[in-house]
Amino acid sequence: MYSQTLVVYVVLYADDINTIDDKDMDFRLDFYLRHEWNVSKHFCRPYLKKLNEGNIFLNTTENCYDKRKDRGKYWRK
Repeated sequence: MYSQTLVVYVVLYADDINTIDDKDMDFRLDFYLRHEWNVSKHFCRPYLKKLNEGNIFLNTTENCYDKRKDRGKYWRK
């Protein structure tokens, strides 16, 4: 569709892992998330038409849904 690639730098810093429950395999994770990218005006031109039309949502992954099973467990289809 578009020949240019947008490079996004992502840093995830895990600050603390706590409230570990080995029975339910549950835990709490506190983290910092940082992301940055640089975009030129030339890169954004193909998206301007979609932005003006209000159609900026592009599917990049296969559609799926999560369904809740008993005891709070999830499975993905």
